[in-house]
Amino acid sequence: TGATTLVLDVHTSTGFRFFALDYNPVDDLFYGYTEYGDSGLYSINIDTGVMTKLAGTIPAANGQGRGMAVGNNTVYLTATRGDDVAKYRDDK
Repeated sequence: TGATTLVLDVHTSTGFRFFALDYNPVDDLFYGYTEYGDSGLYSINIDTGVMTKLAGTIPAANGQGRGMAVGNNTVYLTATRGDDVAKYRDDK
């Protein structure tokens, strides 16, 4: 089905709930977008558990990102309702 669950034990005091995840085989990292804890876009090393914040909340009225794709050294995110931004692009 393509369904997957990512469980990380990163020992932080901040909760994370990723609404969008994608894996990039080029750099062997997951990329995730969360609205909980310190909202934003993160790279996630599944071997070490290291998470690095790359960007803050997407510039949309609701700040909720759900659709994600990674390719060509770029992370693409879409807002839930497409309110004031069609897509947000973060060049890694």
